[in-house]
Amino acid sequence: MACYHYQSCYNSVDIRGMGAVCCENGNPDGQTCYNTADFTLADRSTREAADTVCSGDMCCIGYQTCNTGKATNVGSLTCKGYQACYQYDFSLDGDLICDADAPTECPGDSNHGVTCASSSTYFRFQPTGDGTHCVQCKGQTSCKDANFEFPENASAYFFCADGEGGDACEAMVIKLAAGSCMEINLTDGSGEGKITVDRSGSGNNEAW
Repeated sequence: MACYHYQSCYNSVDIRGMGAVCCENGNPDGQTCYNTADFTLADRSTREAADTVCSGDMCCIGYQTCNTGKATNVGSLTCKGYQACYQYDFSLDGDLICDADAPTECPGDSNHGVTCASSSTYFRFQPTGDGTHCVQCKGQTSCKDANFEFPENASAYFFCADGEGGDACEAMVIKLAAGSCMEINLTDGSGEGKITVDRSGSGNNEAW
């Protein structure tokens, strides 16, 4: 399923059963998959039973795409542009790319960054495969203040790079279930301020 351009999939939508979703907007007015745009993708077993080529992946590309709402059964997720994946709740089982330096920034606008940011943004990773999840946060304030939750025995890898601006990964909140391990790679300047890591359940956790 694809939602393109200004105010597509906008304002209290609830769409279910698709094999993949892409929200894309090159318009300076933004607002694609915006203002309580909820998506429930077909789960992995349903896609496999249907022998579909759809991966369950989701992309949010451009100004204010995937801004306020909820998406479940997502595979991997790509967020690019100013205020993309902002104040949104994602349940996913793959990898995550948050790129605030993508060329999809709002044209002619001095504002940029805030991709995958906000304390009201949640990335809830689900058990899958070998439990490995890679999270890339690139550019000014990407992933800042966002919440990340990982299941038991997960391996989480964060790569934080300030790019053209600062404060990538600053003040993130990471929750690890029992048996999980985590590695955070920071470039100079990224991750400044407090990164909170909460551990839950019994068993050991590891961090590098």
